[in-house]
Amino acid sequence: MQCELRHDDQGLMQQFLAGIEAQLPPPTHYPQWLHGKALTRFRDKLSSIDNTQDLAFEFASLAGSFHYWPLAIRFLKVSLDQAGQCSSTHYNLAIAHWQLAAHQQAVWHLSQAVALAPGNPRFQQKLKKLQAWFTHCSTVLGDEIYRPLSWRSEYALYSTLLGDHHAVALHRQQSNPDIARFVRVDQLNSVAEARQWIKRQNSNPNKTTLVILHPSFGLIGLVALECAGNAALFYYWIGVEFQNQGFGQQALELLCCFAKLKGVSHLFSSVYDMNQSSLRVLRKAGFQPLPYRCGLEDTPYGYFHLPLNPSHLPESESHALAILQRLLDFIHATN
Repeated sequence: MQCELRHDDQGLMQQFLAGIEAQLPPPTHYPQWLHGKALTRFRDKLSSIDNTQDLAFEFASLAGSFHYWPLAIRFLKVSLDQAGQCSSTHYNLAIAHWQLAAHQQAVWHLSQAVALAPGNPRFQQKLKKLQAWFTHCSTVLGDEIYRPLSWRSEYALYSTLLGDHHAVALHRQQSNPDIARFVRVDQLNSVAEARQWIKRQNSNPNKTTLVILHPSFGLIGLVALECAGNAALFYYWIGVEFQNQGFGQQALELLCCFAKLKGVSHLFSSVYDMNQSSLRVLRKAGFQPLPYRCGLEDTPYGYFHLPLNPSHLPESESHALAILQRLLDFIHATN
């Protein structure tokens, strides 16, 4: 925003609120009701703060509560320009960048926070944790994020490794009972449960769990790939408020590209018969159903297969089933 943030001038505040709306991603890229809900909360915030508060900092906190990370970053930068250098503002900038997997910017802002408040152990501990996480992502992914090279759109999804700092955003999405039921993952009823679930996911050396990141909202979904040799079983989900917008197809394409980099030749997934949207996405991506059925009578699910390496095509359907069975046996024995 290019205007001074003073809320005692109503004309200026209307101009400021219009500027907020211009900065929000277009409703075509996320639910329109969420766009309206955000603007309502911003209007309410305008009437609840007094002249002694840093308005930009307050609005950054509100944007963060909606997971509008680029907007939170813009407000925090305005706060630095108008209220001066502040360790808490740099700390919040680091957290916002971290949610978008912009680890280098996050490290820089945390370093600034430590320099401004050298006696604050929280800042120092967070900086060490972030630096270690940046190194870990770079080692596993080859960079701080993973995104297919051909994806150039500003709204293209990307991914990074699932970490403890995603617990709040993960709980927000995986607390939905439909996701838990359709994907057969734990329903997370608290942030503490999310932290424990993340810890369990990352304790399996054969499994790589990636968060699906939207460039404005951060975590909107998850993909998990469990490998045995050149075969892998995966699941994925997209948060309910972001479904039916093409993000599921993007997430699956991203996963297939990542699986190829991991040396996977045979990619498998299981889907409930009632999960028609996921069935459509799998079929569109070229997955073929296998005659391998599981589940209860009223909630059956089947397995799908996609060969990723032309030089390792299965000789027959029974060959693909044998590969799947060995994979399932390995997963059962190691979990």
